[in-house]
Amino acid sequence: MFLFSTLPGAMTSWRNVDEIDALPGDKIEFDRGLYRHVGIADGKGGVFHFSGEPSQKRGAHYRHDKLHEVAGKDKVRINNTEDGKMKPLPRNQIVKRAKKQVGKGHGTYNLTTNNCEHKATEMRYGKPESEQVTTWKDVGVAVGIASVAAVGIYAAGSLLFGGKDNDDNDDDDETDSEED
Repeated sequence: MFLFSTLPGAMTSWRNVDEIDALPGDKIEFDRGLYRHVGIADGKGGVFHFSGEPSQKRGAHYRHDKLHEVAGKDKVRINNTEDGKMKPLPRNQIVKRAKKQVGKGHGTYNLTTNNCEHKATEMRYGKPESEQVTTWKDVGVAVGIASVAAVGIYAAGSLLFGGKDNDDNDDDDETDSEED
């Protein structure tokens, strides 16, 4: 069986968890459908990740679990593409930083400001960021702009084509007087 790893700055395709050979400090993504769960590989088959029960966002904390347990049946990939815009810390330092966080709470989980990707990016690069949040915000802005444009086009069309009265088809309420 061929194991897939990655070079710095690269990303693997989505694979089964047993086909991934992550190096210490690699950023690991788990395909959850509408979103990606993100953590840091320990290089020994485990992953450091920020997680909590969905109904208890205040109880979120940093964990260290086996890669296959976190993945379940989901596909996994290594994604170090941010290496092109941010310099990753040395691999041993990434893992050491992640180990120190295990068991610690990190405030209330917040999808846009304090999620698993923010924490993984902070461990790898020293700066919390979330590409998913940026992408969803960009999509939201694009949808907003498209919605405003559609309303504007509709309003302009109504003014130009739909707003004129047609007196020829109006029925008169007045009754004609009949001659006696």
